[in-house]
Amino acid sequence: MRAFLIAAALASVLFCGTTCPAQAVNPGTIDTQSASDSAPSGVTCAFQQRTGGIEDYPNCILQDGSGKLFIAQEYVRKMRFNSFGLAAVFDYDPSRQEFLYVDRKGRVVIEGVRNSDNWADEFSDGLVRIVVDKKHGFADPKGKVVIAPKYDGAGPFEHGYAIVCMGCRETCIMPSDAMAHSENDCDHRTMTGGEWLKINKAGRVVTRVPDGARVPDDFWAQSRPTYNIDKPTILAFFAPVKQAQSKDVAADETRADFQFYGQQVRKPLATMGVDYKEIYMPGFVVRVGHVTMTLRPANGVGYYFVAPDKKPHVKYGVMTDSDLLQAAHNYFDANGKQQR
Repeated sequence: MRAFLIAAALASVLFCGTTCPAQAVNPGTIDTQSASDSAPSGVTCAFQQRTGGIEDYPNCILQDGSGKLFIAQEYVRKMRFNSFGLAAVFDYDPSRQEFLYVDRKGRVVIEGVRNSDNWADEFSDGLVRIVVDKKHGFADPKGKVVIAPKYDGAGPFEHGYAIVCMGCRETCIMPSDAMAHSENDCDHRTMTGGEWLKINKAGRVVTRVPDGARVPDDFWAQSRPTYNIDKPTILAFFAPVKQAQSKDVAADETRADFQFYGQQVRKPLATMGVDYKEIYMPGFVVRVGHVTMTLRPANGVGYYFVAPDKKPHVKYGVMTDSDLLQAAHNYFDANGKQQR
């Protein structure tokens, strides 16, 4: 799964920050001869294959004689490109550790692409978010920085507008079950504080966003399923695995157990008035009343217990039907009403 691929590398770019500037690459000819002379071995990268799987590849990112980055052609042929003719790549170089967008010739077009849902931010309304020195901006498919990175937070453009903030910061609002000693142990994050603005594609401020009108967690909600909670609920999550793991017997058994035990508890949970839903995504959004939260599980398999007016609870790993029912009784009472 994506989180497994890049979690360790992303630890050093917490808050989606990066010290590497986003820039347009000069579309001149790549000096592959100089590259082979000066850099016979390249940097490992990760990208999505045309078949859909995400893998790590050694000697993937090379550098030509003028210092420009490019992707080895043997890998370019395997990449999945979007409608703009660009493919997202994660650069494992210790001095960069960032997402890039490259074209069909393997040239790096955009650097410093924002991390979204443990992968590269996608284009929305023709623009993609970039991060330079922890400041957010926007670039177009040609790599031109159309809105300079100066914001502390930025949502994607939709219908010609985006919500941005100055002076805001990412805050952990729910530690994971295991530890809460650092920001890396947080499952739920939200943007808090600062001044919030609505801007157009020219970067002009259209209006200030009142406190009550903000939904800051929508910054993290792109391409994630959203669950509106109005009763006791268990969201059982099983994040997708990498293609390399898809034939792994242990992974198959874990998924089979997860599904089997889920089937066993549906009926007894229903009698308790508890909804049970299975999610096969690396992250999801939960809305309880006016509160919106995003879960980005530290581990790929587990259960999210939630109910109105009660602090959510997460348990990781596959649980047997009896253990899951016991956990449900511990969190909800026998009538499906949450304990206070």
